[in-house]
Amino acid sequence: MLDKEKDYEVYDFGRRLRLLRERQHLSQAKAAQKVSISKNSLYRYENNLQEPTLGTLKRFAVCYNTTLDYLAGLDDTAIVAVHGLSPEKRELFCRFVREFVEKSDG
Repeated sequence: MLDKEKDYEVYDFGRRLRLLRERQHLSQAKAAQKVSISKNSLYRYENNLQEPTLGTLKRFAVCYNTTLDYLAGLDDTAIVAVHGLSPEKRELFCRFVREFVEKSDG
């Protein structure tokens, strides 16, 4: 059974999409180009005036380093991309996350 409070939460796809784009420091024009859509389509998605196709959602997920579940509001866990980090920075990041989890659990 679903949580009663969550049943009434409103999911704002457009806002989530816009925040992901802004985190990547992309203009609407650049993001639209990377996802192979028009700037007008991106505007319409970000303002909840139109819904993207599954293929477009997949391209957004790749472009923004996230999952379809996150885009669809099924998962609120953001994905952190570490593939661009040096091995030393990646290890430092992983160590930080492990320590954070241990302190949170303990």
